[in-house]
Amino acid sequence: MGYRSDIDAVAANAIADAPNDGQEYTRKNHSWTVATGSVGSIGPTGPAGPTGPTGPEGPQGPQGIQGVQGLTGDTGPTGATGPQGPPGADSTVAGPTGPQGPTGADGAVGPQGPTGANGTNGLDGATGPTGPQGPTGPAGADSVVPGPTGPTGPAGTNGTNGADGAVGPTGPAGPTGPTGPTGPTGPGFISTVATLASDQATGANTTPVTLTGLSFSYEADSTYRIWFMGRVSPAAATTGCGFQFDLSSAVTSIDVLFYHQLANTGTLSGGHSIADDASVGVSSGLPGTSTYPVTGNGLLRTTANTGTAQLRFKSETTAVITAKAGMTLVVEKIA
Repeated sequence: MGYRSDIDAVAANAIADAPNDGQEYTRKNHSWTVATGSVGSIGPTGPAGPTGPTGPEGPQGPQGIQGVQGLTGDTGPTGATGPQGPPGADSTVAGPTGPQGPTGADGAVGPQGPTGANGTNGLDGATGPTGPQGPTGPAGADSVVPGPTGPTGPAGTNGTNGADGAVGPTGPAGPTGPTGPTGPTGPGFISTVATLASDQATGANTTPVTLTGLSFSYEADSTYRIWFMGRVSPAAATTGCGFQFDLSSAVTSIDVLFYHQLANTGTLSGGHSIADDASVGVSSGLPGTSTYPVTGNGLLRTTANTGTAQLRFKSETTAVITAKAGMTLVVEKIA
């Protein structure tokens, strides 16, 4: 910065206090004012002046704040116990108790006390994990007594099926098994064929007699076709006869029709039955007192009951008539 020539010597020494903002100043009456002349170019910076002398020591500053308390130091070692002083004069007032002496040596071990009662069993601890299997021990010496059988190992996988072998020869026939029970009679098959074994005569009355063996069993809810044929022999030519079935249970219906020769010229006579053990009509005679064929047909329809049907024979009047041996009953289940 350039300065005017009227700057006094004191101002020159205080040049460092002048404003330094790029303008030119002049000092009058100890104050700086902006020069009105043109501003010259800035000269080079002069060398630094020598360091001034140290100023006097300033007054003591205020006391600073207290610092953080330091850590407590280690406790020093305990000093040695001093010698015991001389005994004092007797006094009615006990003196202070002296410091405790060092602990004496351990005494001899006393006898063992009685055994205490057993304490309560503690809880079982958890089972520990199974340890690894130990190595196989060395083979033992041979023994004449076999050891226990070891556990059965797991089943091996099935092997491949082998090829089928050749068919062997047929073995001998086995014994015949027992005969099985007879099955129920099917429809359309003859279920009964029975024959009168000996002559069967009536009394000299109209009471029916049983033709022994001429009977059959019937099933529930079934239908049977009946046929019988044989010979009869009257004691008098004017004596006819009748046929009927005695049933052991109720049925839906029973229908019987029978007939034989009345005269040698071919006239027929007969009767029928439509109820249990009853003849609605009987024949009115036969050609003579010889033996004459007779035949009959019938139809039995059953209900939910099973039972037995027995063929019976009767005289027309108070005279004897005989059913001859060989009379045959044929029964066929048709439904």
